[in-house]
Amino acid sequence: MHVAIIPCYGYQNSLDSLLAVLQEYPQLHLLIIDDGSQPNIRANGVEIIRHPINKGYGAAQKTGYRRALELKAQTVFLIHGDGQYSAPHMIKASQTIDADILLGSRMIHPKRKDMPYWRRAGNRFLTQLANRHFRVHYTDLHTGARIFQRSFLQTVPFEQFSDDFVFDQQLLVWAIQKGASIQEFPIPPLYSETISSIDPIPSIRYGLGCLWTIYSSSLRSIDPNTPRSR
Repeated sequence: MHVAIIPCYGYQNSLDSLLAVLQEYPQLHLLIIDDGSQPNIRANGVEIIRHPINKGYGAAQKTGYRRALELKAQTVFLIHGDGQYSAPHMIKASQTIDADILLGSRMIHPKRKDMPYWRRAGNRFLTQLANRHFRVHYTDLHTGARIFQRSFLQTVPFEQFSDDFVFDQQLLVWAIQKGASIQEFPIPPLYSETISSIDPIPSIRYGLGCLWTIYSSSLRSIDPNTPRSR
């Protein structure tokens, strides 16, 4: 089974468009995590798990990964509900590349300059810091287009990571430290008025959280065998 986790906080119209695209791929089990949207997200014929309040982007992913593992998913896609990342590009990549984690990189796509400059600059800065610190060579460690193999997710102590946006960086840094195989594939940057954006204060908090995650040794001490919280 292949599961597509779709975290949502509003953006019903964008989600409707995304679901219309994903219906072309019947092999995917679609799993929406409605993270406290008001009004509730609506979708027919799709599994929906609702958080009664907004718990955070990381918390939504935790709920999704927990359920995907329960479903015995072999491949798990993380696809944003606002349509920011091209689902067809992700599905194609999963069929041709074999790795623990696949990352959709906007920086190696011909249309990378369509990404807002301030986002592109911040992304490059933080990615380069991680590359230098861990002696790796990635181009976009802040993409939300991610594909995971079940064998990897079973080892990740993701319940112990943040419920906020920095969850993404914590997961990748943990994976890099543990020697997981990570491959990138090009994906177009899609930005419009329908795409969600982190507000200034949370974006600053995210950047500082990434710096702490990169240079702190705290993740190394997390035991993957520690029981996950519920």
